[in-house]
Amino acid sequence: MRQRSAKNLAQISKTQTWGRREQMALDGITAIALCEELDKNLAGARVDKIMQPDRYTVVLTLYNGRKQEQLTISANPSLPAIYLGEPEMPNPRIPPSFCMLLRKHLQGSRLISIETPPYERIFILRFKVLDEFQDHVEKRLIAEMINRRTNIILLNEAGTIHDSIIHVDHSINRVREILPAHPYQLPPSQDKLTPEGWLARYDVGTDPFPQELCSLRLEKVLVSLILGLSPFPAAQIVQSCGLDPRMQLKDLNSIQLDMLSHALATEMRKVKDKDWQPTLYYAEAKDPYPLDFYALDLPSYLHKVPIDSLATAMTIHSRSLIESN
Repeated sequence: MRQRSAKNLAQISKTQTWGRREQMALDGITAIALCEELDKNLAGARVDKIMQPDRYTVVLTLYNGRKQEQLTISANPSLPAIYLGEPEMPNPRIPPSFCMLLRKHLQGSRLISIETPPYERIFILRFKVLDEFQDHVEKRLIAEMINRRTNIILLNEAGTIHDSIIHVDHSINRVREILPAHPYQLPPSQDKLTPEGWLARYDVGTDPFPQELCSLRLEKVLVSLILGLSPFPAAQIVQSCGLDPRMQLKDLNSIQLDMLSHALATEMRKVKDKDWQPTLYYAEAKDPYPLDFYALDLPSYLHKVPIDSLATAMTIHSRSLIESN
């Protein structure tokens, strides 16, 4: 199979990625890096204020003894996000009921930590709260940033749902209801390899790409194989080998397969080592809005701009989507 020229691949990269601008940039790998950064900056902060400017968005004003930070959590199915900064929208005169519930349970509490299940787009905010008996208890606010299943869920100390910003009953999801007084359960795990798991197999010489994936496009092969990997980085990895992401795995010769597995191993080793390098990706250097952002400096034909903070990168990307729509 003939490999594509750099010029052709650059055009493919820009065309395919532009179609994704309205999709969520956050994947499980970036979620881990973002969670680590948010936890480092916000753990121990006091919850000073809680607002809900629209149906899907919650803004926590946190004070860590040095400065105030606004943590915005959006469960909008078309644009889920968690970032530092306040959205440019007015707050309603009468707070929604979910906002009032959050104020009742979390106002004045301390943020203990922000965690995420490995390679899942779920953020678990743990708070130390004084209950009605003046005892310290832990409550959790769950931000699920999963396509078509976004939600913000408040749990009590027993892990039971106080309420959620979006109710999910049996008619919507027969397996996992999100309703008050129901026990909270994490979404079912995906049958994929973690980056570390795939690397372990690769390093001992196991076939890096199972035969059952041979009829899939190369981009889809990587996404189906690695837990936490989304189409955008998968496409960049494929293109770094001079391959078209639309090719099928069965079309590759042994040299191309080796190139692809080596390129994937290089990026997954960065994940294993937590070698985070937040980067914004633009179609052209002159473009005002980034196409995407990622926790890694990926090999790419797009214009790349390194940035110090992944939270800032997500803020820029989220606001650019709002401004450009």
